[in-house]
Amino acid sequence: MTTLPRLVLCLWCALLLIPVSAQPLVEPEVVQYWDFEQMADPWVSLNPQAIVGLTAAQDDVLAGTSSLEVKYLFRAVNTGMEGILNGSAVVPLPGGAPGMAGISLWFKSSKTTTALVGGRENGGGAYMAPFFAPAGMWQQVTLGLDDFYPMDEMPDPNGKLDPEQLEGLGVVDASGFLSTLLGKLPVAGFEPGARRMYLDEVKLLAVAPEKETVPYPLEGPAPVVLDSCDREAIRWIVVGGRDWKAIREADEPNDQGAGTGHYRFEYTLPGGTLVAWLKPVRQGQLADTKALHLALRAGQKLTLMVSVEEKGKARYAQQIEANAGDEWTYLTIPWDDLSLEKDSKDDNGKLDPEQITLLTLADPSGLAGEPEDYKRVLWLNGVCASK
Repeated sequence: MTTLPRLVLCLWCALLLIPVSAQPLVEPEVVQYWDFEQMADPWVSLNPQAIVGLTAAQDDVLAGTSSLEVKYLFRAVNTGMEGILNGSAVVPLPGGAPGMAGISLWFKSSKTTTALVGGRENGGGAYMAPFFAPAGMWQQVTLGLDDFYPMDEMPDPNGKLDPEQLEGLGVVDASGFLSTLLGKLPVAGFEPGARRMYLDEVKLLAVAPEKETVPYPLEGPAPVVLDSCDREAIRWIVVGGRDWKAIREADEPNDQGAGTGHYRFEYTLPGGTLVAWLKPVRQGQLADTKALHLALRAGQKLTLMVSVEEKGKARYAQQIEANAGDEWTYLTIPWDDLSLEKDSKDDNGKLDPEQITLLTLADPSGLAGEPEDYKRVLWLNGVCASK
């Protein structure tokens, strides 16, 4: 998976010189806590031009009397700065975060965007956890240590986030540099202009979030759950399209084998383009798995593509169908059914599940149509891999 630009990481290192304070602990399961009731310090931005402070505006406060506010200018394409000087709110942790098993925070953006929670260890390893942020909506982001994915350009010998080695944590408006690094297709929310992002109730948890479970019955050993869709934040990178509306909805009681929630995506697909949802995968996470499982339904019948990418960048894909209507389509896609993409190469000529680092679901229907806009609605539930 792509990574934060090195300049951003260098700026992050400089934050270690800032004195650190945290709110008094009020819950035994919380390691550190910031409620932003009295001050913004020690939270700062990686963007020296951003304005960081507290806001008491009623519409922008989640709890209490104030929240953290970051005002910034989202840079236009081809300025050379769009991948760096975006919104961010970071806190240095020079003593690490011993005992941390996860993080919970509330986030809101004035514009639809793709954001991420990122952390860097003092040994150089860097980790991220991306999520989709609809405009103007507070959403809770809850992450365990296993929800963080290593960044390629900042390797970590043990390949996992070690809280006691953390130098800092932060939340970043990531659509700028992700769009720059991904190439032709802009990440959702890649629009220049003035923006604001908000944080509240940030907690470093001593107890890991409840383990995600498979949202429908499967035979055999317990599957590897990539996204149960039971948490509020949509932990995918959304690429292409516009006019996005994406929320988590509660499952209907009569949904067959359903969990507690699913995702609903509404978007406009311009003619001649595609839309994609990217899910990072930790290398080795899918070792010994045999097939991918997911549930879909759509506003109209759609032909989609599911693909995976190995550590060496070899890509394998398979066409799937999402049926229209209220009934879920439960899909099982054996890894052996995926074919190597024409413009991709693999030294051993076969898909190795333990090497998968990225899962992609794409709606390419705009590529085959006339140059006009298409309105789409897609529901997603329970993404997992069986052994």
